[in-house]
Amino acid sequence: RVDTSTIAAASGTTFRKHVNTGSSGNLLVGKFSGYEARSLLSFSTIPDTLKSATVLSANLVLKPAYRFGPTENILSFSVYRMITGWTETGVTWDSAGTTSYEPTIRGEFARAIADSDSVSVTLDPNLVSGWFQGAGAEPIFGIVLVPTNESNTIVGFNSFQSSQTSKIPYLIVKYSKGGTESTISFSAGQDAFVANIDNLAS
Repeated sequence: RVDTSTIAAASGTTFRKHVNTGSSGNLLVGKFSGYEARSLLSFSTIPDTLKSATVLSANLVLKPAYRFGPTENILSFSVYRMITGWTETGVTWDSAGTTSYEPTIRGEFARAIADSDSVSVTLDPNLVSGWFQGAGAEPIFGIVLVPTNESNTIVGFNSFQSSQTSKIPYLIVKYSKGGTESTISFSAGQDAFVANIDNLAS
């Protein structure tokens, strides 16, 4: 489902259109031709048995489904920790703005990607460590992927709702507990994207 709202801007012939969806099979992120999209993800099923674990590394893996813009164009985005709650059906462009996430960059990505690529984004281990420590006791608001000004394409990644279950997002974490190193992955949770389009003709 896609919900849209159109708000009159200063000019009588210019509008900004906001688009948000949490039931799409795709997560859009990037900038292209006046269109900007951000994606939010929150992983669930983190067991409280990992509270005492030390996170050694963490990677977010996304698999593209389609794009807006030439293949050779750069997709560039930063990852931030969300600090306010959100839901797939309730998140909006405004509620995913700069006041909804902390200013510290927790991961970065910048390169051209082929349609067959798997994108792996290295995340700050302290980010995931905080999720582990709060598992079962504190809400996990997840992350938001915000395109940078260097981005000149938009990529639609498969979401948790994708019909291609082998291509849904997942988080792979390497950790140490009790002197033993292990790896665990998470592939369930909630996600959504929000977008705006500038300079739409009336």
